Amino acid sequence: MGHSARISGPLPRLSGFAQRHARWVVLAWVLLAAGLVAVSPSLAKVGVQDQAVFLPQGSPSQLATEQLGRLFPQDPSVNSAVVVLARPGGLTAADRSYAADLGRRLRAASRAPDSGVSQVLAVGEDSRLASLLRSPDGQAELIVVGYRTGAFADTTIESVRQLRRELSAAPAGLTHQVTGLAGVGADQDSGLKTTFLRVGVVSVLLVVAILLLVYRSVVAAAIPLVTIGLAFLVAESAVALLAQAGLQVASLAATFMLVLVFGAGTDYCLFLVSRYRAELSESETPTATLRRTTDVMTGVIVASGAAVVIGFLAQFTAKFGFYRTMGPAIGLSVVITVLAALTLTPAIVQLAGRHAFWPMPMDTVRSARPVPHPRWERLGRLVRAWPAEAALAAVIPMVLLSAGMAAIHTSTDLLAELPASAEARTGASTVARHFPAGASAPLSVIVSDTEPITRGSRLSAVDRLTDALRATPGVAQVRSATQPAGEPLTGRASPGGPSGDLRALGLDPNKVDVTPLYNALASARGLRLTEDVLARYPQLGKTVSLFNGADGQSTRLIVLLDEA
Repeated sequence: MGHSARISGPLPRLSGFAQRHARWVVLAWVLLAAGLVAVSPSLAKVGVQDQAVFLPQGSPSQLATEQLGRLFPQDPSVNSAVVVLARPGGLTAADRSYAADLGRRLRAASRAPDSGVSQVLAVGEDSRLASLLRSPDGQAELIVVGYRTGAFADTTIESVRQLRRELSAAPAGLTHQVTGLAGVGADQDSGLKTTFLRVGVVSVLLVVAILLLVYRSVVAAAIPLVTIGLAFLVAESAVALLAQAGLQVASLAATFMLVLVFGAGTDYCLFLVSRYRAELSESETPTATLRRTTDVMTGVIVASGAAVVIGFLAQFTAKFGFYRTMGPAIGLSVVITVLAALTLTPAIVQLAGRHAFWPMPMDTVRSARPVPHPRWERLGRLVRAWPAEAALAAVIPMVLLSAGMAAIHTSTDLLAELPASAEARTGASTVARHFPAGASAPLSVIVSDTEPITRGSRLSAVDRLTDALRATPGVAQVRSATQPAGEPLTGRASPGGPSGDLRALGLDPNKVDVTPLYNALASARGLRLTEDVLARYPQLGKTVSLFNGADGQSTRLIVLLDEA
């Protein structure tokens, strides 16, 4: 068998060093992996799950979120869990009593110094919230639990799980689900762990199957598997430590790293071990053949790894931080995999010695001569005879298959990414069935002025804007300070008629002269909480304040989009 020319340089010398000091190199890799795993946190914990963190500075949604946090610091809807209580046929008195008691207990628990709950919105202690939290069909009720930490933070996720356990004491027949952004965060955390485990198992099984098929040797198959496994442990631990030190890395990076390390690592090890097997001969010792093989294949492995690393480092140019931070993490994992292939693999092969291809004896491997398969010989002759036609035969199917990219549909729907059985997803479906369209994901429109928003004609302007937004195609409902129920009150929105509407606003018709309000309820325009109404009934100011900002100069309109 002909001998290939050696390639000089530091990396071949490194492989040679690994071969000469095989025991120490293997021990070093094992200790490095064990040490990093012991001191590093879980990447799922220190990685970023909330993709909104990766938005570019100054993006509209980021500015809007900051504005909401400043103007409505007590608003629980930003990082919230939404408890959905529902019963087909209608909630019973016992159900509403349970909901009220749950709201009181959650509110009491939020006052504890170490509580992660910032605020609780429930109908039980604030009847003004009935139009927001009770479904028009009377079959569902919501409790909104806001958290001080982000929806994807560990403390919030654990609090959501505790809340779900507490709901197990609900009355029989009352369905209960926890959805909202915090509910999505808890389900996404569970989904990431399940996905990582499933991907890991499938990757290992596929790699083992490929290696056994190629080598038909348990030992030869184990050599790449050990290399890849240790490389992944080192890479994931290193990225987790960087994330702990402040580098923003998505939690999903662990899954991508797992697939890439096992995929690329298998290739690199196949390059080396397969070439070593093919180069073995009776005229040269296995040790000499291994050294020559590593000298030759080092350049191939380094070039292949460098191409992958450069490709991922190109993600530095991405505006979305998710991709910009994913590149360095995966690039580092490929570098570590290349180093493992160039050092750990030769060291293990050297230690395996004559048993490297067991159960096949080494003498049999050395004396064997590669016999080309007739099928591949015919294919090679065809390509040499008609190179242009062969190139077209390869390119055309790829072009046709890539045409599907034109019809690709991307989605940023967090719920759609969860399994169909995830509680946050089923809870959102329950909300959609019983509440107006878009209630599960409302939009906030902030209106600001330089003067108090309730003075002059500003509320009238807000009322006109409410009507204009409601008339916009795709908008199902708009709630505002002047129309808190999502439409002007006409006395038909409440089961109690006009009196029920007024009581929901915090007015008792038995204690206050509400005759002018009855007239407004009966009019074509309905009752709107504008300046004139507030001047006569200052008690309604509490209802209006639900929509007004902390600066007194801003108000918000809650827009529900038509989900159809």
